[in-house]
Order: sequence, then structure tokens, then C-alpha cells
Amino acid sequence: MVLLAGSLYAAQIHGVVRDLSYGEGIGFAEIQIIELKRGVVAHADGEYHIPRLPDGMFTVRASRIGYHSRELVVTLKGLAPQRIDFPLELDHVTMPEVVTETRRERPMAAQSFAVEGRELQERMASSVADAFAGVNGLTARTMGPAPARPVARGMSGARLLVLEDGRPTGDLSASSSDYAVAIDPLLAERMTLVRGPRAYHFGSSVMSGVVNVERRLLLGTEPHRLAGRVMFHGQSVDQSAASSLTLAVPVSVLALHVEASAKRSGVLRTPDKILLNTQAQLASGRLGASIAERWGNAAVSYNRFSTEYGLPGGFLGAHPQGVSVDLLRELFQSSVLWHVKRSLIEDIRADYIFTRVHQREYEASGALGVEFGVLNDRFGVELELAPFAGLHDVRVSGDFSLRDYETAAFSFTPDSRLRTYGVVTSAARRAGNWQLTAALRSDLAELAPDFQDTSRVVGIIRDRRFSGASGAFRGDRILSDHWSIGLQAARSFRAPEIEELYSEGPHLAAYSYEIGNPDLPAEHGWGLETDVEFHLSSLSATAAVFSNRFTSYIFPQPTGRPSAVRNDLELYQYKAADALLSGAELSCELSFTDTDAINGSVSYVSGNLLGLGALPAMPPLSGKVAYVKQIREWHIASELTGSLCQRELGEFERPTAAYMRADLGASRYWTLSRALVILTVSARNVLDTPYRKSPVPRQIYCS
Repeated sequence: MVLLAGSLYAAQIHGVVRDLSYGEGIGFAEIQIIELKRGVVAHADGEYHIPRLPDGMFTVRASRIGYHSRELVVTLKGLAPQRIDFPLELDHVTMPEVVTETRRERPMAAQSFAVEGRELQERMASSVADAFAGVNGLTARTMGPAPARPVARGMSGARLLVLEDGRPTGDLSASSSDYAVAIDPLLAERMTLVRGPRAYHFGSSVMSGVVNVERRLLLGTEPHRLAGRVMFHGQSVDQSAASSLTLAVPVSVLALHVEASAKRSGVLRTPDKILLNTQAQLASGRLGASIAERWGNAAVSYNRFSTEYGLPGGFLGAHPQGVSVDLLRELFQSSVLWHVKRSLIEDIRADYIFTRVHQREYEASGALGVEFGVLNDRFGVELELAPFAGLHDVRVSGDFSLRDYETAAFSFTPDSRLRTYGVVTSAARRAGNWQLTAALRSDLAELAPDFQDTSRVVGIIRDRRFSGASGAFRGDRILSDHWSIGLQAARSFRAPEIEELYSEGPHLAAYSYEIGNPDLPAEHGWGLETDVEFHLSSLSATAAVFSNRFTSYIFPQPTGRPSAVRNDLELYQYKAADALLSGAELSCELSFTDTDAINGSVSYVSGNLLGLGALPAMPPLSGKVAYVKQIREWHIASELTGSLCQRELGEFERPTAAYMRADLGASRYWTLSRALVILTVSARNVLDTPYRKSPVPRQIYCS
């Protein structure tokens, strides 16, 4: 009764989302209040209402597939409802742009990128890495179709965090290219790449960025009535079929959420040959409940993700007959957001996450090779402060995590514990024509194996403790109506992982025997970046140049000799050396008419271990060019993607030849009485061109 009574005396907004040209209501648009992390989906006629809102100034955003998003800043005070209508303009083929009524600043495109709406539907694929495949400067690290993981500016693993709803996934994908990311992209609502000072709220080694997959279940949209989404997805290249279902059900002041998806795929067919043992199957589901009131939001959810996939064999560096991997992840998540609105503190957000991961690797004979079990507990809190002393967007956050790591079968890696503590502060300030943003983070990592001993293979196994500072300072300036510039300096810190310090055992998929190095130091990096944007009514372009210098860059190095335990496996050991990664990115788009446009991009990164040669797995100079056209209700795109040959090779790598691949795609949207129907069709590599991507020793053909 207290909650219901409070709802009667709260502010609310309502209105209609309309088509700017025709004046008709746009059904199923999403309206979000950015600061409150709340939103609703409009009815079929475009009407919406959001009740139980606190007083204050908020940014309200309306968006829907096929239209430009639009933002308005409103002030809520008292009980009188406010009407806010959103006229949206068809996006046709031009780049999405947010129209904000109250401010002229715009985010630098080089610092953040979002895949959502039409673009997310058109890129929907079997992995998070595939969804970002067309983003300039991003590629994929993979040993097969199932375990693909994004690579940004030559960095991946622990140097490029992959998050779900802003929190770690708890899986092992950061430690090796044959481990899958435990996220089903079919259930994603939005995927973002975040760089700059904001990224340091997620971690301390984020100079290449943070990839965040948003499910919007926790603190997400509030249903007025039963609402859902059904999706079907298939590919001919691996004869895969997938489907997903999401439901949101209002029950009194609560919203119940249900998500489920399943996928099955066969072996991958390439222009050169059929890759055996690349089949996969996946099942994922989530149950959750949330409440949104004037005081804030709260939510809990349980998620189960399981997958079985094969990794091919028979090519350089791989197990001759291939291996199979079983992965299970269970996740319990809870979160509370409290609008304090008192004194200096405006909002407090707290969350707790528990993750259980169980993974097994099998040889072709069916014998169990390696087994992992990982338990993760994470507590986090974030305070958003009111503006003071000329500062705004002031945030202070802290997190504590405990990782319990165990192995079995033929792995002799000791069971270990990793405790991490992190505190970060960020703020922004306007100084003349400059918008300045800064973040400062401090971290402590404590690693403790279950036993301390001297191993003749690994070395002295003992407790290790690491601490360090990281952060970034960035300045953005709009030079004119057409030009803007950004400058950034950043520092990163990364403590060695459990696997890098203590591992001792076979890595079947890589056909190697990996040993840790308990003497590894912490990894530190310094980065500089400059980016420029140019905008006209029909032309836009973005360019970025960056250089990142690392001390004690950690990497596995082949020793050139077989393991004494298994002489059929090559011995790899983790080492640390100074490294330099530098590169540049350029992207542009030209609109000929409201229905015709051409866009293109090119990126390059060079990585070197100073004094030791090229870093392994560096992508070559690559780019794409696309022509897009709107024909009535159809959105049609043709694209050429390719790269030059890569001859800056790490040890034991082979050069890759230049290639050019052609893709075609089309999509259409219908609005029925109570549903929005989306159809997307694509044909990739229509010329059946054989090609190989980045020159890792364990290459496979892609298609």
C-alpha cells in the first residue's frame, strides 16, 4: 500500500510519437528517460505514458527502427502530467543522428559506437564479434565460428572487456581464442563500444575500449501490457537455425521478464573445403522481475547459458583431429538504483552478481582433457553527484570481486583465488570552448594459489599482490559548425591473470602445453590519441590516430621445444616485454539523395615487441566500401570488404594474402495492428572468394 500510495503522488509524462512527414502515430517506439534508466514502449498508435517519476530535469529519448532518434530535456515538478510529443524523421540511408533540443555538443564518433535498431537487425549473427564485424577498427579473434571474440586496435583478451549490461560475463573467453563468450547476441537490444574516460568505470585496462551488450532486462523498459518479441535466424553457410523469445508482463507494480533462445548449426562450408568439427548448439534463458517507482528502480534475474561446440583440426598449430568444448554459465544478478536527490548525492546504484562457469575440453577420442570451474562474486556501487565547482557528470564508483578458479583432468594448474578492488572517479568541465573529461582509477589485485611450492616446470608458486593507477584525460572542442576535434591521454594498468601466473597443462585446441610465469610484473600502458570529425548536410567523416606504449606487455611465447609431460605438444610460456601499438582509422559517408548514400572506412594498426619483432595476431590494413539505397519500404545495401596482405608477422606466423569479399543485404519493416515485423535477408561472400583473416598461427578459412 505504501508503494501504491506513493505512485499516486508522483509526476508523469505522456504523449505521442509521430512520423514527421505524415503525422501518423509510430507504433512500438521506445521512450527512455536516460538519467533514471527507465523507459516504455509506445502503443501501436504511438501513444505512451511513463508514471511514477521524481521531480527534476531529465533527458527523454525516443527511438525506433527506421527513424532517427530524438532527445528532449524536460523539467518535472509537482503532480501535473506533462505532454511530450516526438516527431521522428525517417532515417532513409543516412547515418543515425540524435537531435537534442537543449545543447549543441555531440559525442566524438571515434570514442563511442552503438549497434542498434536497423543496423543490429542487419548484422545479427552467431557471436558478439560478428555483430561488430563492420565497425571500423574492429575485427575478430577466433579458432572457429563459435568462439569468436572482438579485437579492437590490435588488442583483445583482458585488454578489451566484453560486458553484459555493464558487468563482466565471468567466462574464460579473455584467456584464449578457443573459448566462447557466454552471451547470446540474439537476445541483445543494443551493443556499444565505449572508449575514453567513461570506460574506466568498467576496468583499468581499457585503452582499446569496452564492448557492452545490453539486454535491458534489469532496470529496463516497463510494459504497459503484455509485450514480447520473437525472432528467427538462419544461415546457409553452416545450415544453422536459431530462434529467440522475450516477454515482459506487468503484474501490479512489478514487471516480469522472460527470455529464451536456442540455436543449432552444422559444419562450416568454405569456398575451399568443409571444416569438420565446427558444429555447435546453444541454449539460453533468463527469468527476472523489476520495479520502477518514484524513489528509483530495483531488479533481480537468473540466467542460464549452455553451449557445446567443436573446434576444427588439421591446420597449423591445431589439434590434428580437433576438440570439443562444453560450456555452462549460470548468473544471478541484482541491482538497485536510488534517486537520493539530497545534498551532494543525486543517485546511488548498487549491484551484486554471482556467476558460476563450468567448462570441459574433449579430445576427438572422447577423452576428457581439461576441466575448469570458476565462481565469481562481484559487488559494485556507484554514486552520481550533483554539479559543483564547475564540474558536472561527476561519478564515483567502486567494486570488489572474488574469483575462485579450479581445474581438473590433465591440468596441473593449482586451484587459486583472485581478489580485486577498484575505485574510480570521473568528472567533466567546460573551459571556454573546450569540454574536458577526466577519470582516475586505483586498483588492487591479490592472487593466492591453494598451495605454495616450487615447480620445476613453472617456478616458485606463491602469493602475488599488484596495485596500480590508471585513467584518462580528454578534451573535445567544436571548432565550427562543421569541424570538431578531440585530444586524449590515457594510462592503463593490468595485473597478470591466474592462468598467466600459474597455468600448467595442455591446451588441446591450440595443440600446446602452456605454463605460467609466477615472476610476471604488472602491465602498464600509456596512450595518446587525436581524432577529428567533419560534418556537412550530405557528408560526414571521422579520422583518428593513436599510439599505445606498454611496459611488461604479457603474451604467451613458444619455446621451440616439446613439453616434458606430453612430448606431442609444443611448450608455451608467458613472458613480458615492452610493446608499441600504433595505428589510424578513417571513415566517411556521402549522401547523394534522401534515398542513396555511399560510405567507407579504412583502418591500420602496427604492433611490435620492442627489440623482439612484430606482435602476433595483428590485423593487416583493411577497409570496406558500401552503397545503400532506399526503394520504397526496402533498405538495400551492397558492400565490398577486404584487406591487404599481412607481412608484419609474429614468430611462427604465416603471411596472409590480400582479399576482397562482396556482400549484399536487404531489410523491410511492416507495422501491423499489434506488431512490428522485421525481415532481413543477406548474402555474404556472394562471389565465393576464399580468404583468410588475421595471421594467427591457428588460421582457418572464413566465409
